[in-house]
Amino acid sequence: MAIGGLVRLVPKPGAEAELLERVRDIVEDVRGEPGNVVAYVLRDDANPDDVLMFELFADDAAIAAHRAAPHSHEKGPKIAALLAKPMESQFVETRESLG
Repeated sequence: MAIGGLVRLVPKPGAEAELLERVRDIVEDVRGEPGNVVAYVLRDDANPDDVLMFELFADDAAIAAHRAAPHSHEKGPKIAALLAKPMESQFVETRESLG
């Protein structure tokens, strides 16, 4: 089964546009990772300034590679500096095969 992650990023006041730009940039990197199935930037209608990322990976090895990817370590701190509070992450597993 594939493993998905949903991340909520709440920007500091005035940092909304820069956060969205940086998240779009890192999502492009994630899409190129081995084992990444999809990666999307999402908007929450109830909290439109929040930035959500949904990522789906083929397996545990793909998640491990994602966590070790250089862009995560290089770009992650710049994103964290724009947040009003720590990011919220939720991981889920698909209940059906990807094929």
